[in-house]
Amino acid sequence: MLFKNQFENRISEAIAQQSNVLIEQVRQDFNIRKDSIMHRYKYALKGFSAKLTKNQVEALEKDARILKVKPNKLYSLGYIKNKTRLKSDNHVLKNNLNINQTIPWGVTRVGGPLDGTGKKAWILDTGIDLDHPDLNVDVANSVSFIATEPADDGNGHGTHVAGIIAAKNNSQDVVGVAAGATVVAIKVCYDESPGPGEDQCPESSLLNGIDYITNNAAPGDVVNISIWGPIDTDLDNAVINAANNGVRLTLISGNAGSNANDYSPGRANHSNIWTVSAHDNNDNFASFSNYGNPPIEYSNPGVDIPSLWKNGNTKTIDGTSMAAPHVAGILLATGQEPYTNKQVNNDPDSNPDPIASSEPYVGSPYVIGSVQNDHPKLDWSATEGAYEYEIHRKVGSSTTWGLWATISSTSYVDMMTSDPDLRVMSSPPSSPDGWVAYKVRAVHQDGFFSFFSNIVYYELSDGTIVPHSTSSK
Repeated sequence: MLFKNQFENRISEAIAQQSNVLIEQVRQDFNIRKDSIMHRYKYALKGFSAKLTKNQVEALEKDARILKVKPNKLYSLGYIKNKTRLKSDNHVLKNNLNINQTIPWGVTRVGGPLDGTGKKAWILDTGIDLDHPDLNVDVANSVSFIATEPADDGNGHGTHVAGIIAAKNNSQDVVGVAAGATVVAIKVCYDESPGPGEDQCPESSLLNGIDYITNNAAPGDVVNISIWGPIDTDLDNAVINAANNGVRLTLISGNAGSNANDYSPGRANHSNIWTVSAHDNNDNFASFSNYGNPPIEYSNPGVDIPSLWKNGNTKTIDGTSMAAPHVAGILLATGQEPYTNKQVNNDPDSNPDPIASSEPYVGSPYVIGSVQNDHPKLDWSATEGAYEYEIHRKVGSSTTWGLWATISSTSYVDMMTSDPDLRVMSSPPSSPDGWVAYKVRAVHQDGFFSFFSNIVYYELSDGTIVPHSTSSK
């Protein structure tokens, strides 16, 4: 139940107290038992959830203070439950990941692992394995908004999400994007679905979790919500209000293979909200992932993702649930908007989602060698993301590669090397001396590098090669 007067977006204890007073007034006016009140909303929105009689509902709907009274919906976890690769039925096998630490392909794809030490992520989910040896869990701030169930994860999904974000960089299991960051368990989903379907996250609990993090998350923290379901403006407004208060949130697009604008809370838009679709290890858009720009800002790995699981274990699963935590890890470790590192293939909306990364994509040049007035000449096409180019040179087999020149153009003539019989070679000559080789790499304006180009070799018969210690920058 929500009040008409939602006060203002910015939170304060004075405003929260006003909400508390109003809740108590309404409770008394309609003879609602104290133990019938399930959740009180004071920060991200104003209202409460309660177990009400039909007569109470009808009376509340007529009250001038009440915006709406609605039933409690169930939302879903964003992973594919019928596609697992665990080699046992009871989810306790380690998949050999505990023998040596594995760097999941998704972590590598987004530029990880990065150092998350001292950073904090809040996970609204099924809880977290509070004593998992590969996680730093803030148990004191962890909380459950599911009656009769503790914040400890009895499902595994929340632990998996936490591992993608923050698994330690050590000698066991996997490593997360923001390795070693602190994670907080905000349990808003049952360990198992309370009904015949797969939905297991009550909206009332989810709203309470959002209310909790709106009041408790600090600047620089990141909140991940790998939950999705039917459109609900109240849920959308709750995450937007949290974002208005400086909370950064990563949300999932959902797993229906349809328009993400038809599902909450992923359809919510705000500069502090990032909605994420999923792709595989070939950068192909995942068949199950929802699509649409807006609300989707990025795509990230969501197919065949190994991570941590309940009871100190590991598991490999699929879903947009796995994609959003990669973006959360980038935001957490870098403190800034992710870079774009290429785009997904086969996006159903024909508007390819950019792939989020801690590193930008910088295209590698392909160099063509020629001779100009007895000097080596290198040419290449401008590459994506390039600010300038480094030319690296090697003289014969007796020297190592070294930086020779840095330029902003896409053509270079080495005036320090000259020979009337100079010729281009496709491979190094058999002689250890009498030749020079070049390779080029692009440099992003923020200092990131592309891979090196192909190598171009020149053979000299009786010319001049300036020693490598001299640079022609």
